[in-house]
Formats: sequence, structure tokens, C-alpha cells
Amino acid sequence: MLVSAQSYQFRAEEGSMRKTRLFLMLGLKTVTIQTVPFAYAIATLFCLSAFADDLPDQQKTPGAILDTVPDEQAANCLSDKTGTSVQTGDAITTALICTLGYSKCIRNVPQAAKQSVYTSYGLAGNHSGYCDTNQGCEVDHLISIELGGSNDQQNLWPEPYHTASIAV
Repeated sequence: MLVSAQSYQFRAEEGSMRKTRLFLMLGLKTVTIQTVPFAYAIATLFCLSAFADDLPDQQKTPGAILDTVPDEQAANCLSDKTGTSVQTGDAITTALICTLGYSKCIRNVPQAAKQSVYTSYGLAGNHSGYCDTNQGCEVDHLISIELGGSNDQQNLWPEPYHTASIAV
């Protein structure tokens, strides 16, 4: 099954043991998101298409996965969590991503990077443009850290806390 939402495509393929693999296709790159029960995959695909208007502009936020441990701070944190030696530049594996506390070791978006994301969307900052509400927006990850996403600006966008159409 293939579902398109803006310029993103999501695909589900039946796998072994009654499980289904969910994929996010970003241009020519395909990222395996998760292996889940078939019913969950179908529900996810229909929900994603229903919320397509709430997805970010693919030109500004095409999505990015984290391939390697980004810095010494993350490496030290992951070493503590796994009880093994993890070095800057080591490959990000499924085992690392599934380590309890992985996202706390990886999630690191400085304020300057957040401001750059707002600027790329034509916003002066939080609580401006389509974020001009009491709650505003948060700079969020298109591909979540928990699924292997990175903190790179290509994976970040200003997501409204409320329901609003995003002018792209």
C-alpha cells in the first residue's frame, strides 16, 4: 500500500510473522520506519494521509536520518546507557536506537538552530506567522529521534501546537 502526503510517500509491505514494515520515502531515499502489525500499519498510513496538510514543506524539511554518533557528548552518554564503548563516528544501529535513553543522548537542537528553522519558514520566531497563537509552535523532528532521525535542520520544522494550515 502506498499513501502520498504532500511530497512525502509512505509505504507498507507485508513481512514475515504477520508483521508489516512501514517506510517513509523522501525523494530517492527510503527509510524503514518500523515493523508493526498489519492493522497498525494500515491505520498509520490512513492517519498520515488525513493529516497531510499538517506536514512540513518537503523543500525546507526533506527529513534526515542520523547515520553516525554525532559528538563526544552523545558518545559518552550512549556508552553509559549501553555499558559498551561508543565513539564519535560509530554507526547508529538498531540496537543503539532501541537502547533505553537513546533519544536523551541524541536530542540536541541549540536555540540558534531553532531560530534558523523558523527563519527558513519565513517566521520571525515562535508566536509569529502561523505560530501566532497562545501556544505557538515547537521545532520538531520530521523523522523522530526514536526512529533514527537526526537533529539536522533538514529534519526540523516549526510544528504548531494547535491545528493550523501551514503556508508553504
